[in-house]
Amino acid sequence: MGNREEDVLPGKKLILQVIFGALKGLIISVILAAVLSLAVSGGILPADKALAMAIFCTLTGSFAGSFFAVRKHREKRWLLGLAVGFCVFALLFVLGLVFSLPRAGVPQMLGATLLAGLLGGLPGTKRKHRSKR
Repeated sequence: MGNREEDVLPGKKLILQVIFGALKGLIISVILAAVLSLAVSGGILPADKALAMAIFCTLTGSFAGSFFAVRKHREKRWLLGLAVGFCVFALLFVLGLVFSLPRAGVPQMLGATLLAGLLGGLPGTKRKHRSKR
């Protein structure tokens, strides 16, 4: 009964980081989509670029979610980033099914989230180098 961090198994800790990273990425994607939809409604952005804006929102959320997840778990950065990217895509896809949103661009969305998840796993941590004394 020590520290809570010590009580959690390493595999479970990895899964929790994927879930929390995906939820953070989902929140960022939804907020960014709301801002861009307000810009389209206000006439600032053209409505014919909706698919590109949706991919941009998904890419940004996936990148940010994997970036935050990797900062907490410093090992297996590529795998963690890919898992977060896939989870962000899955969450957005399920939300799209629930709200009957158009399903155009699903392959592009999947590719964008996986790529952003992978790339978000790279700069999320700095490796600690031990200096020799």
